[in-house]
Amino acid sequence: MMVGESAMQTLERPTLSSSVYNKVKQAIISGELAAGSRITEKMLENSLDVSRGPVREAIVRLVHEGYLKGKSYKGYRVNHPTPREVHDTMEVVAALVGAAFELCMERADDQQVATLSAEVDAMEREMERGLREGGFELYGAKMRQFMRLPVLFSRNEVLVSLYERLTNHPAYILPWGIDDPVAVLRRAPDFPLLRQAVLERDGVTGGRVICDMLRRSLKDVLAELGEGGGGYG
Repeated sequence: MMVGESAMQTLERPTLSSSVYNKVKQAIISGELAAGSRITEKMLENSLDVSRGPVREAIVRLVHEGYLKGKSYKGYRVNHPTPREVHDTMEVVAALVGAAFELCMERADDQQVATLSAEVDAMEREMERGLREGGFELYGAKMRQFMRLPVLFSRNEVLVSLYERLTNHPAYILPWGIDDPVAVLRRAPDFPLLRQAVLERDGVTGGRVICDMLRRSLKDVLAELGEGGGGYG
């Protein structure tokens, strides 16, 4: 049976919409589209060579998920998260990763434990390098990479899904970088504690250390956003 043209368009449209969504989302995550950047449907139609329907569907999804703000007749802007959004998102991430670490220590195999230990070392090295040479982009990236591992090793699909959704939100991605050496140095005592917790499979202690690390990061982020490190409880 031959598939008609209208049926083919019906099949292709979700694929095109998803493609537009993924490209715009990745541009936001990578920083190619910075917070506050203006976007219109026409701009995306022209730059991606896609018709208005899939573009509009992708934008509706991006607005719903918090990546864009605006209206179709005014245009959209890449969401610049408020301090409240940053606080609430990172607070939940901290609790989630802490809980994941406890599960991880119960369920991880020896290779996964070795991977976690190696990543703690790598994270600490990047912190020290940043303190020596200036610039903490790689340290921030290593920290985010490490925080994801206990979630993956927890073997809990719901937890993984929640984590991926939270950590892909602009309130988690956009303000992550910390440039203050004094703030970064305050995290140094956490590394030996975390390394010991990993090697001893001490999920309770490790989970607490991770929560403290992320909450300290939250205060630093809020300070850089001009919120003095909190005021939210």
